Formats: sequence, structure tokens, C-alpha cells
Amino acid sequence: MISTGEAARLLGVSQPTLNRAVRRGRLQPTLTTPGGHRRFDSAELSAALFFEDSR
Repeated sequence: MISTGEAARLLGVSQPTLNRAVRRGRLQPTLTTPGGHRRFDSAELSAALFFEDSR
């Protein structure tokens, strides 16, 4: 599991852009901690990145 900041760096976007994608339903966190922090699976992010690139 990786943090929002790490996920944003992996995808080449800012954290606000990543958070906006989550709010709009374009990306789903794998886990949300009790404190509200989102965690992402790097394999799922790679798949999402591939999907976006193929559009």
C-alpha cells in the first residue's frame, strides 16, 4: 500500500489532482484508514494509468 503522495508521484500528478480523481470516481483507493487517509495499491494504479493512456 502506498500513500496519496506516493501515488501522485507515481502517476505524475499533484496530490490535489489525485484527490479530485478520487472524488469524481475516476480512481478508487484500496483502503481508507480510520483517520481518513487513503492508501493505494501500486498494481491498481499502474492499471489505471494504462487505462488512461489507452483512451
